[in-house]
Amino acid sequence: MLKLPKRADMQEGKNRTDGVLGAVSQTELIQKVLTLALSEEAHPQDTVSVTGGVAGGSRQGRNAAWKFVRGNWEELYNPYQGGFLIS
Repeated sequence: MLKLPKRADMQEGKNRTDGVLGAVSQTELIQKVLTLALSEEAHPQDTVSVTGGVAGGSRQGRNAAWKFVRGNWEELYNPYQGGFLIS
């Protein structure tokens, strides 16, 4: 699944795979996906969709995503400056 966003030809396909990445329930995979969201491998605009996918995937994902957002607030907020993606 981690390779699918890189293979997507169109942005719509990439958006779908970004959101699906979060549909895991294992804690270690949730953390891996969240780490990927802020890595060089993810475009800044994809960070929000990946994090949202994690939050919507499971209760564990929602809790992990909220902790992730709180712990990385500056890195998440600064690129968007409170724009519609981060809100």
